[in-house]
Amino acid sequence: MPVSEALRARLAGYHAQVAGQPGRREWFFPGRPGQPLTLGNIERNFRRFLWQARISHGGRGHGPRVHDLRHTFAVNNLRLWFAQGQDVGALLPVLQTYMGHSSLSDTAYYLHLTAESYPDITTQVQQAIGDVVPPTTAGQRHGH
Repeated sequence: MPVSEALRARLAGYHAQVAGQPGRREWFFPGRPGQPLTLGNIERNFRRFLWQARISHGGRGHGPRVHDLRHTFAVNNLRLWFAQGQDVGALLPVLQTYMGHSSLSDTAYYLHLTAESYPDITTQVQQAIGDVVPPTTAGQRHGH
């Protein structure tokens, strides 16, 4: 996934720092020995960072959530591509790769979110995907 130059430099510095430590690191962000960070650990840290930044949290099941960062990334990229007049249909597999989705329909879900959030691009979404991806319905779950 592309990142800003400042974040890339910080990640490279972190990698250089941990790469020389004894014992081979199997995970970029390790948890317990030989294990990656757990989702619970990531969520606790995220809540702590929100608290430190004085960003309120709506409680369990309400945002902001770590997963909201994925949604924002996907929708913002789609919105930018539409605004630039890019061929979103051709770029959808790129977003699929960034998101780590195995199915293009999981990624296309974000086209529907984008159209709901930005009604002015609904026509462009239909032009980009036509009838290839059926509209989402209430209660439908996606592997996003």
